[in-house]
Amino acid sequence: MTRAKDISKILTDADISGNIDVDGVTNLDNTDIDGTLNVQGEVTLQSHLNLGDSDVIRLGASSDLQIYHDGSHSYVQDNGTGNIRIQGANIEMVDNDDGGSLLQAVQGGAVQLFHNNSEKFATSSAGATLTGSL
Repeated sequence: MTRAKDISKILTDADISGNIDVDGVTNLDNTDIDGTLNVQGEVTLQSHLNLGDSDVIRLGASSDLQIYHDGSHSYVQDNGTGNIRIQGANIEMVDNDDGGSLLQAVQGGAVQLFHNNSEKFATSSAGATLTGSL
C-alpha cells in the first residue's frame, strides 16, 4: 500500500534539473522556472499575469500576434497575413488621462470621432456629419 506524501515536507529548497512529470493537481506557493514551461491543456490564473517591460505575449503558430509594453509605449502588433479585428456590439476608445472619448463605434454602423472629448465627425445611415471646419 502506497500513501501520498506531502512534497513540501520532502523538498524544502530543491534544485532539480531534467524533467518533472506531474499528473493531477499540484499546489505550489512559488515556482521559478528558468527555461520553457510546456503545458498541454488549459491554464487558469487565479490572479494576474505579470510581465516586465519588453516581455511579449505571442499568439499563433508563428507568433503572428504580439502584445507588449516597451517601457514607454504599449503595442498590439499583427505580423500575420490577416486583419486585426476588435469585435463587440459597441466599441469605445478613451483617453487615459481623463477618460474622455476618442472614438465610439456603435452596433449598426455609426462611428463617432472626438477631439478633446468633443464630437467632430460622425457617421450615420444618412451619411456623415462634420463639426467645425474641414
